[in-house]
Amino acid sequence: MAEKIKTCITKMTINAPTYSNVSFSPTMINFLYGKNGTGKSSLARSFKDGCAKMEWKGSPLSNEQVFIYNEEFIQKNIQSYGNIPGVFTISEVNA
Repeated sequence: MAEKIKTCITKMTINAPTYSNVSFSPTMINFLYGKNGTGKSSLARSFKDGCAKMEWKGSPLSNEQVFIYNEEFIQKNIQSYGNIPGVFTISEVNA
């Protein structure tokens, strides 16, 4: 197996209802996917709510430095701009 590409986030520790002080070292690219109701949003929320801690180059990150791209983020930062289309195509005809 090829060596995993390391990232500046050196350690993540989760202490939430379904995880009791679980620590791991993430790689550079991570995807969380699963069916609805499997805990993806709960896991992401645990980082923002302080139930999980992250280290950046060995130093703790504060909750203010963590951004979670989820439905709440989209509602607060993107949907408030009205009728902006999410996907569009530019060609010679409409450029």
